[in-house]
Amino acid sequence: MGPWQDSVQPHRNRVLAHTFSRSMLAPVPIASLLALVLVACSATETTSSTSRTSRPAASAPLAVLIQNTSDNSNYAVLLVSSAGRVVASVTARPRSLRTFYNPGVCPEPRTCHVVENGPVAVPAISASNSRVFYLDGDSDLFSVKPDGSKAFVSRLPGGPSTIVGFSVSPDNKRIAVSVMELTTSFEAPAKLQLYVEDLQTARHHRDLSSSTSPTQWPVGWRGNTLVLAVGDPVVGNFGRNPYGASSYRLIDSVTGKSTADLACVDGPLVAAGSACYADQVSPRRVGFESWEGLKTMLSGPDLGPAENPRLSGGPLLSPDGTQMAAAAKGNFPSQAPQVVLFSPAGESPTNVRAFPMGWLDSGHLLTDYCCPTDLRVLDVRTGVSVSVVASRRLDLLRFLGVLPPGLD
Repeated sequence: MGPWQDSVQPHRNRVLAHTFSRSMLAPVPIASLLALVLVACSATETTSSTSRTSRPAASAPLAVLIQNTSDNSNYAVLLVSSAGRVVASVTARPRSLRTFYNPGVCPEPRTCHVVENGPVAVPAISASNSRVFYLDGDSDLFSVKPDGSKAFVSRLPGGPSTIVGFSVSPDNKRIAVSVMELTTSFEAPAKLQLYVEDLQTARHHRDLSSSTSPTQWPVGWRGNTLVLAVGDPVVGNFGRNPYGASSYRLIDSVTGKSTADLACVDGPLVAAGSACYADQVSPRRVGFESWEGLKTMLSGPDLGPAENPRLSGGPLLSPDGTQMAAAAKGNFPSQAPQVVLFSPAGESPTNVRAFPMGWLDSGHLLTDYCCPTDLRVLDVRTGVSVSVVASRRLDLLRFLGVLPPGLD
């Protein structure tokens, strides 16, 4: 992976973004970059698990949230509109805790072996263009629509030492499934089976991978391409993204052939790619990696050293790739963080003191702060934010993405 390109500069109301590929090819022409953004934001989207066919323009995106309970007795799936309304919600049983064997958790030169029960990092939901699919328990797959109607879909593989990850194609026709058999000792590796089949009938089954490492699970679709999270299915990497991913791998859903690897893993995945810090440059900046493996660094002030950053948490990339949101630390420990926006023009503070959770679209950002919980939708164009109103207490929330997912 090559070094980060220098920061971009605005010119004549256009974004002049210098990008680069892993193979250090010449910078991509600006016309090609703008074409990518226009395709991602087009009202006529092309999403299909077998071919990229056009579909009608989608309604306003809905944020997909997971709400856990303090005793882990159940969890809820919430769909939230940009107007600050919970349009649908459903509760389900969580997965069972899993036993994991973790060798070498102590600093060198010591060696520690730990056996613990822990929650599963692999997401229990997947959004298509029209509904959200979620697990009830370890293997029962249900769906819920924005009108609140729910339905049983199928039963996925499961077992006391098995974790299943899944992603339904945007058109509801195909499902990608990763079945991970956890290790039962410190020496035995985890086993992985990855396959794709028809959602309703399980026909046209195609095995894509069978191995012992690394563990990976599907988290999205881009046409015929599957987006896989790579990492630990139990411990996960929730501090940086909602999928527990340490990196991403793109594979062909027909052949299983890997087409790209992405190292940027901050925040939810969006049409423009994935965000991260540009730690290899000085001073430190925020940037993002596109689906083609190109890295773009946004301009702005120094973010401070990695061991004492000026920002709290990671940056979140907008779907159109033109800006990023982050939380700037307060001037003193008890002061709430401030949502700031980064763009090619620099850094812009907002009047919202909270943590950004995720983008509904390129104009609306969901934010949250506790305590007490204050879940809000910020219109980044006007600076106006509205509180999310619900009949339930909104705490222990996690942003999983949007409906429709719009990764194409």
